[in-house]
Amino acid sequence: MTDSTAASDPSATPADILADTGFVKQEWEGRQTDWLLQWFVQFVNKTPLEVGITLSIGGGLVSGTLISHHQYFEELAADFSKPFEAFDGPEAEHVKDLVLGFITPPTPAGEREPAMQFLHLRDARLYSAGGEAIPSKGALWRGKIAAVDGFSMGGLSANQT
Repeated sequence: MTDSTAASDPSATPADILADTGFVKQEWEGRQTDWLLQWFVQFVNKTPLEVGITLSIGGGLVSGTLISHHQYFEELAADFSKPFEAFDGPEAEHVKDLVLGFITPPTPAGEREPAMQFLHLRDARLYSAGGEAIPSKGALWRGKIAAVDGFSMGGLSANQT
């Protein structure tokens, strides 16, 4: 029995199901994950919507614009390949294609779509205990949904805490 089929096999024993690392990771550890935040991330991934959000993570705040997984990798590829444009040759395009390769294909029809595990922000700012925004300009940011303690819709401006 493969990891991907144990949980969906009606004849699987509890031992089979718990031996399925994918099931354990997603179904058990996923219970610590806010299903509503996962739904918002899933929604943004399937639409052109981008929305301000502020996250509470380990006592700190992260605020920015929630963007899709695809948009994040498009922007990351452009940013990461830019320094390579100084070289003669195909390095910049090669690096860009390499990063774009991390965009996963859509889930095939009939298969269960995996729960969202990461969220992506543009213009993200981390706020220190003193209320200072770090970095002041904002940046691309990727974080684990399971690490989020709480969230509110709407972003903070750089001079607001």
